Amino acid sequence: MDIFKKQKNKSKGSMMIELIVISAVMMVITLAASGVAKKSIEISRQSLHSMQASFLLEEGAEVLRVLRDTNFDNIDPAIIGTGDKYISFSGNAWSLGSTANTNGIFTRVINVATVYRDSVSGDIVTTGGVLDTGTTFVTVEVSWIESGQTITKTLSFYLTELF
Repeated sequence: MDIFKKQKNKSKGSMMIELIVISAVMMVITLAASGVAKKSIEISRQSLHSMQASFLLEEGAEVLRVLRDTNFDNIDPAIIGTGDKYISFSGNAWSLGSTANTNGIFTRVINVATVYRDSVSGDIVTTGGVLDTGTTFVTVEVSWIESGQTITKTLSFYLTELF
């Protein structure tokens, strides 16, 4: 009978060790799954913000094209090289102003620069050349803070007076 009691006690001890091992494995699996879920949510949020910023960049470019088509002077001489500009919508018209505005977590900045062309070839040049009053170089920039870092997306293009 003593033999049966010793085997029973041994099996109780090994069962306890098995329970501890199983609990530890389950805890590791749970922690790993929660880490994956957290990273997945973070990446999803970053992707959403990046997509929203892309839409704001495209909207900024379209607004500048509308301003160009309405009256190229809305874009050209008054604001070239005067620093950051911001898009605003008032009544039923778009305008560029000096007052910063945000769209949720995003800040959109517009910069307009002069364009110079080579007097012989007519190509756009970065130094020298003749001022082209019918063309401007526009940079639309959208920035936001993500995980403690400032993220910036930029869209640059030329606008030419068409009408």
